Order: sequence, then C-alpha cells, then structure tokens
Amino acid sequence: MSDTTAVPIGIPTDRERIFELPPELENLRERRPIGRMVYGDGHVGWLVTSYSLARTVLADSRFSSRADLARIPVKLSAEAEQARKDIPPGVFHRMDPPEHTKYRRLLVGHFTVRKMESLVPDVERVVEDRLTAVEQAGPPADLMRDFAKVVPLHVVSQVLGVPEDEHDRFVRHVSVLFDQESAAEDVAAATRAIHTQFLEFVDSKKRAGAQEDVLGHLAGSGELPDEEVATVGMVLLTAGYESTANMLALGLLALLEHPDQRAKALSDPDRLERAVEELLRYLSVTHIGPIRTALQDVELGGEKVKAGDSVSIALPAANRDPQQFACPAALDIDNSPVGHLAFGYGVHQCLGQHLARHILRTSYAAVFRRFPALRLAEAAEDLEVCAAKPVLGVSRLPVVW
Repeated sequence: MSDTTAVPIGIPTDRERIFELPPELENLRERRPIGRMVYGDGHVGWLVTSYSLARTVLADSRFSSRADLARIPVKLSAEAEQARKDIPPGVFHRMDPPEHTKYRRLLVGHFTVRKMESLVPDVERVVEDRLTAVEQAGPPADLMRDFAKVVPLHVVSQVLGVPEDEHDRFVRHVSVLFDQESAAEDVAAATRAIHTQFLEFVDSKKRAGAQEDVLGHLAGSGELPDEEVATVGMVLLTAGYESTANMLALGLLALLEHPDQRAKALSDPDRLERAVEELLRYLSVTHIGPIRTALQDVELGGEKVKAGDSVSIALPAANRDPQQFACPAALDIDNSPVGHLAFGYGVHQCLGQHLARHILRTSYAAVFRRFPALRLAEAAEDLEVCAAKPVLGVSRLPVVW
C-alpha cells in the first residue's frame, strides 16, 4: 500500500551543508522512491528519487518533455505560468520527437567528441587568459565572479559564433541574464537584447556565406527561419552556461575541501578524467528537475502514474543512490561513477556534455597548477548557497594563495 500523503510544494532543496543532500531527499529515497508531490499550481504529481526509476522515466517515450503539459514545483504568477507554456519555435529541449529530433539532427554534428576535442586549444587559451587576469589582480579573488562565470561564457560564445567585435556587448547582456540580483524587468530586457543580437548575427552570417560555428551553419542551411535560429542560440546559451559555471565553481570548492581527492585528481590525466565524472555525480548541480508528464497511465515503481501527471526527478538523490553507487555520499575518484545522470539520459541527454567535460578538466588542472597554494578565504560553511534556483551554486568563491 503506497503512502499517498503529498510532500510540501516543490523538491526539497534546503541543505544543512553544501555537500550533503537535503535530509528529506534521503528519507524519501529510502521510504518511497516514487512519492506524491504538490506542484506550484496545486497539481498533485510525483517525485522520483531513486536511480533506477529516474533512468526509466528519462528513457520512456510515454513521459513527455513538452512545456505546455508540464507543471513546475514552484509557484508562479499567472503571467509567468502562461509565458512558460507559450514557448516559441526553436525551444527544442521542451519538445518531444519528432519535433525535437529535427533540431537535434541539425545540431549534433557541432557537439561530437571529435569536434569538442578540436576546441581544446581554444578552451585552454580562454582558461589561461582568465587565470592570468586573476593572478595580475592579486589576492583575494572571487573565482565565481572572475573565473567560473567567465570561462564557460567565452567558450560557448565561440561555439555559437558570437563575433569578436560584439563580444563585450553580448557578455554584458548575458551577465544581467544570469545575475541572481537582477530585477525581473532587467532579465526580460537582457533576454530581448540577446535574442536581437542573435538575429543580427544570423543576418550577417547569411550574407557572409557558409561558416563552421553553430549560428553560421544554421543560418546557411536554410532549414530554419531566422527567428528560430536565434531561439536555438538562446537555448544553447542558457543550457550551456549556467550549469557549467556552477559546476566549475562547486567542483573547485569540493577539491579545495577534499585535498586528498585533489591530489589524486591532479596526479595524472586518467585520474583527472575520473575525478570530473565523480564530481558530476557527487555535486549534481541540476537539482530541481528534469520534469516529465505522463502521456498515458504508467505503472512505475508500484504506483499508477495517470495520464497528465507530472513527474519530477531529483537528480542529486538519484546520483547518490546506494543501489547504484558504492559509498554514494562520499567524494571518491577511485569509485566508478559510470552511468551517472548529471547530463540526463535518453533522447534529451545534454547535447553539450563533451564540451562541459573539456571545460571542467582543463579548468581544474590549470587552476591548481597556477595556484598550488590556493585556499578558501572564508570557511566553506559561511558561503552563501544558492539552493532555490534550478541549478545549485554558490554566490561567491573567495580565495587567496
């Protein structure tokens, strides 16, 4: 007999310590790995906390990613709720096949392992340039503001094809978009400005002829209207920037707080590669969602999920499931985190995962090579954790060396 008592609205996110799961998530996974949850609009759907059920939902085509069907686990105004559902053409990550497949086919060639490996020198240049700026400014430094937020933005901008002479203006708008202190009207204005810039880039790239960057390729292919190309650019920017920036900062914090693991990670390239995978599992920065909606009645974990029910997946809980991972609550790069769900699973698995891995590997190695005596300027428990947003992070990462 299932426990049908609904948990409070939304996925539990409050943490006693930054590297520990919210206690409620641990309890839910142990007692009822699929349980009832109240969404922001009052809908009583489901919360999945186990690895096996999370992977099942993400791989099952009976669960939809469509924005117009999904509820979300936070309260929104009526206007914001309607805007969330009225997505424009091009927001492919909130679509199902075959619509989603069309966009994915156009983009996948830009994010292959081989293509990402060709970008390694550019990633290394961006990382070294930013570390030089940090070093010249001298300690103390805020590696969140001065490094983690900057490196992914520069790399993603290059992949998209933001022209060099437009880079500063583009960065200013993006900084407003992802600043948690920005007012809602400023975020809306920045969103419009970035979309307008993308339209300008598309127009100039069409006139210039075939180009290898994402916007240039899409503009030249003629398969999508300009508005859709600009929207795809927005999707890739938002998907590729915030999660990578927060993962970069939290990974640095975790390595600073676990010197034995840091020493192992930096001892050779193979161990660094394993360390990145373990950090992705251990941190699981996407901690609100993903969200799916049942298209038909589905039996899941002994429960009957009815057509129209929304299902939220707690990735941090799934990625620390003792049924899947040895010593799940510990950061241990000698463990095998193969199969973690930090990049999702199934047809919606993160398109830019190989790029994110390159950024993380390059950055972690370079930071500690440049600053071997790096240490926190404040106690880790005093850092402000941004737990209410979909992507877990810290507002600052103050360091000295």
